[in-house]
Amino acid sequence: MVRYLTIFNLIFYTLIGLHSCKPIMYKIYGIEPIKSFDQNKYNETIKFFNSNNFENNVFSYLGEAKSFDEYSSLDTVRKNTLKQPIQILYFEGNVLKSFHANCFAKGSMTGNLNWNYDNKFNSFIPKSAINLEKTDINLSDIKRIYNITDKTQGITIVFFWTNFLRKNSLEAFKVITNNLKSYSMNNDITILTINTDYSFIYSD
Repeated sequence: MVRYLTIFNLIFYTLIGLHSCKPIMYKIYGIEPIKSFDQNKYNETIKFFNSNNFENNVFSYLGEAKSFDEYSSLDTVRKNTLKQPIQILYFEGNVLKSFHANCFAKGSMTGNLNWNYDNKFNSFIPKSAINLEKTDINLSDIKRIYNITDKTQGITIVFFWTNFLRKNSLEAFKVITNNLKSYSMNNDITILTINTDYSFIYSD
């Protein structure tokens, strides 16, 4: 069974108002069940990320399931939020300035997620989807958990994604890059993409 599928299904299908998971619905909503890690598909997605970003440093990492477990435990109050398949975090130095996850984006019957339904991404840094006054999430912990050694300074964007929701992962990355092109005047930006496929592998 998928590690976090039960929690995700509850949030996702409540969001879109569905109570079944027919194969046709998998296709519409871009859900691609993962039975084993697909290196080719992973490589294709990384190639997409690199081809859709020309001005910022992009470093990509493949995370283990235990790493995602440790990450989701960084903030016990928001543990379920940190288990979401798609997340976008903006850090200034080591401090979290903006947080977004698929469960806060607006769903639609076409299967697309609207990350900007209330104009959160009409500025840089985008307006956070949650209150960050009390949070235990910082960039140094994420870098430690995922053994990230690449130098980061200025603004760092951490993007958690999975081929379990490949369609919406690709769209979310385009939201990130389009926001940078439209609203950012800062050239000192690093994007860290972290794949979480191993956390969503299931067996029949």
